[in-house]
Amino acid sequence: MPGRRRRHSTCADVTALPPGWIAHAGGPCPVPPESRPAILYRYGAVVRAGCYPASHWRTGSDGRSWWERSGDSHDIVAYRPEDP
Repeated sequence: MPGRRRRHSTCADVTALPPGWIAHAGGPCPVPPESRPAILYRYGAVVRAGCYPASHWRTGSDGRSWWERSGDSHDIVAYRPEDP
């Protein structure tokens, strides 16, 4: 089911990410905007790979890029590139 989210047990500790996940500390989008990576929010929700293009998180309600560190629970703290 697209967009389905689940909690990730290591959301607070990005040093203990499962294989294939890459920690993200803010900044530009690290993947092509048309790719569909999995993402991990600071609050623990995971959006599976393939659900949304990376450009989906380009701007939040405050106009900031979701890929920039905003300091709230909706920060993207890790991603897993889309399977080839």
